[in-house]
Amino acid sequence: MCKQIGYEDPCGMAGIWLNNLNSTMEVCCKDGQLHGQYMMGVGDAEDYYELSGRYTMIGGDCVFGWSIAYNNKVHGNSNASCSWSGAHFADSDRINSHWVLIRHTKPEDYWSSTMINHDDFRRKC
Repeated sequence: MCKQIGYEDPCGMAGIWLNNLNSTMEVCCKDGQLHGQYMMGVGDAEDYYELSGRYTMIGGDCVFGWSIAYNNKVHGNSNASCSWSGAHFADSDRINSHWVLIRHTKPEDYWSSTMINHDDFRRKC
C-alpha cells in the first residue's frame, strides 16, 4: 500500500505513522507545510481528523508543530483540539513529540480543561 502512495518527502517524515496507542497519522509535507489525517487508536475512534501544521529543516532533521480539531463527519464537533510539537531526526524512523489537548469547559472548570503528555510515533511506511 505505502509504495503505491508515492509521497514527496522534503521533511523526512511523509508517510504513515503509528504511536504507542495505535493512533494512525498520515502526513505529507511541502514548502514548510504539513497536511494529513489523524485517527485515534483509543476510545470511540471512527473516521479521521484533518491535520495541519508547519515544519522547518535543520540539516536533515525536521522540527515541527501540527494541530487537529476533534470535529469529523462521524462524531461532529467534540469541542476539543490538540497540538503536537517535536522533532524527527534524519537517521531515525521515529517522531518524538509532546502534545497539549484542550477541551471546552465552563469557565469555573477551566483549570481542568488541559492535558499534556508525549507521543512517540514509529513509521509504518
